[in-house]
Amino acid sequence: MASRTSRRGQGNDPFWERKPDKAKELSETRRVAQIAWKRVNPWRIFVVLLLLVGPMLGLAGLVFPAQETPETPVADFAPSGKTQATMYVENWLRDGSPLEEGRILSWDGVTNERAQTGNGSSKRNVPLVVHSFTLADKAGDVWRATLTVRRSDGSPVSEPMLEKDPAPELKPSETPDWSGTLGLTNIQSADPAGVVVEKWAQAYMGSSSQQLTVLVADPDGKHAYRAADIGEVQSATVQKAAYLNRGDVNRNESTSNWAVARVGVEVRPWNAKKDSQPVQLDYDVLLKDPDSGSAKVVAWGAVGTGAELRAYRNAVTGTAADALRNGDEKDEDTTGDGTTGATGGTDTGTDTEGATTEGAAQQ
Repeated sequence: MASRTSRRGQGNDPFWERKPDKAKELSETRRVAQIAWKRVNPWRIFVVLLLLVGPMLGLAGLVFPAQETPETPVADFAPSGKTQATMYVENWLRDGSPLEEGRILSWDGVTNERAQTGNGSSKRNVPLVVHSFTLADKAGDVWRATLTVRRSDGSPVSEPMLEKDPAPELKPSETPDWSGTLGLTNIQSADPAGVVVEKWAQAYMGSSSQQLTVLVADPDGKHAYRAADIGEVQSATVQKAAYLNRGDVNRNESTSNWAVARVGVEVRPWNAKKDSQPVQLDYDVLLKDPDSGSAKVVAWGAVGTGAELRAYRNAVTGTAADALRNGDEKDEDTTGDGTTGATGGTDTGTDTEGATTEGAAQQ
């Protein structure tokens, strides 16, 4: 046994009893791989990859073609010759136009054209710009005029071209109903709401801010309301009306204590001639308690804003309100809707009894 152990230590064991030398095997594998890599031609690898990948790229290009990004058009609001063309047309309308009291309504844009001058070898291109204008005359007819100018210096190359346009439709179209309502309702001139609308129109179009302030009946005694001082009302008609979905709502009858109405007011201005026809002005007004004997107009604004109106939004406050309550009508109106700049157009929602605000009552 001793001699056999000695022989194992000397490396004479049978091969099936020998332990594998992992480090030697790994080194041999690396050596073989290095020899194989040196024998491989790199160009063969490139050709093989090209043969495999090339058709795949071509097929992908057919299935997913590249999309060109369109250029974003840029509007040119100051094209070549615009100033010169406008001045030329203005002078033409004043001195040589067939239109009586013609005037420019709008500049409508340009188109680019190209012309040629000269003959044979002396031919050359001349870039042109054609300006379009909309004109009107004393009779109210509408015309279209074009003027061609050189792009290089804006100088006209001809007189304007003139043609008549169809008369535009100037009558207002039917306005849509308001959103957020319980449905339309009828208000006759003899109804409480119809009567108060006519009184509001007379007070607002008239010259007495004191009368308008009393009619609105704002619970905040510091507020006042400015009369527009336009003229004498000939009629005030409720064109349409609807109950608002806020305040004290009766779901069974689709009514509430707040309503909005569209009012057409025919008024003859103070400075109008005796034989002149009245002019019509349209408003949206907010009605409080429209079905009761105490119905009131508590706010007004432009057509379409009725559902968003809030009570007493037209109030004037501060020194301006003091002046109006004292009968001084000279204080400036800086907003045009019966309010003054800093405070006009706000919903104060004030209740002098301290219980609830008008603004909260409308929610």
